[in-house]
Amino acid sequence: MNGFVEDDYNNARQGTLTTKQVENKQTVETRECISTSSSDEDAGRGDVESQNMNDILSPKQISTEGERLDDIVIASPVNDDADADHEPSGGKFDILYVFREWYAPFLMDKRTKVAVLVLFGAFFGTMAYFSSKLEVGFDVADLTPFDSYYRDYLSVTSDLELLSTENTQPFDVFLYEYDYEKAEVQREILRLQEEISLKSYNREEVGSWLSSFIAWSSEALPGKVQDGIYADEATFYQSLSKFLASYDLFAERVVMDSNGRIQASRIQCAHFRVLTADETVEAMEGTRDILRHSWLDPAPSSFSYQ
Repeated sequence: MNGFVEDDYNNARQGTLTTKQVENKQTVETRECISTSSSDEDAGRGDVESQNMNDILSPKQISTEGERLDDIVIASPVNDDADADHEPSGGKFDILYVFREWYAPFLMDKRTKVAVLVLFGAFFGTMAYFSSKLEVGFDVADLTPFDSYYRDYLSVTSDLELLSTENTQPFDVFLYEYDYEKAEVQREILRLQEEISLKSYNREEVGSWLSSFIAWSSEALPGKVQDGIYADEATFYQSLSKFLASYDLFAERVVMDSNGRIQASRIQCAHFRVLTADETVEAMEGTRDILRHSWLDPAPSSFSYQ
């Protein structure tokens, strides 16, 4: 077409065609070119649509195409640069890499699972055994006031190591207004002292003013002591006054009334080998049970310093 136009221009230049004729002929040719181009485009669009329709696959073809795509994905090269980002590099510690490459595989190993179960079972058994050996209790000395003399007593005896082997806990036996000059009353008091000292949780030594008075009288007042008791009722209080005047320690343990007779007295004893609150309570109850069975009226009582 271009060659033809050039020929027309040449002919026009040579005078063969007029200018108007040339313009009309160019207009016709331009319209023919546009029409031809549109027809080609429509034909191409139809071919594409026809091709798309032909591309619709049957189920079997879809399955075959899916397997082919999977093969392509699996066969595609792995990007090593992505995994390389999680590996330790440059001296830096990557916790994710350690968990993925070492810790997780270690935990999932069968031998590790068995070892964990065995260790946990051993730990549980050990804790169950030792928990059964625990004893509920507390140091009853904590119940005493902060300014109590018992705390001073514990401090002194601890410094002197007097409680290191026996864990001594003092208590007193209180005697009331009896006829102390009578032989049967003295024998009953001495019997109670002996029975208390024979208990496994009590010390044999008893700080008794009556025992000390009888021992002093046997040396200082010959003939006054018979069968291990002070037998002279008439001189009992006279001799006791001399004894107490000589020994202030025992004078604090005997209270006289206005008539010069004993109104109340106390005998000092001690528990030992009692390490827990339960053992202390057992020792106190055992001592009080002995006193409750005495025929003295009123019955003697005991009081612990704790």
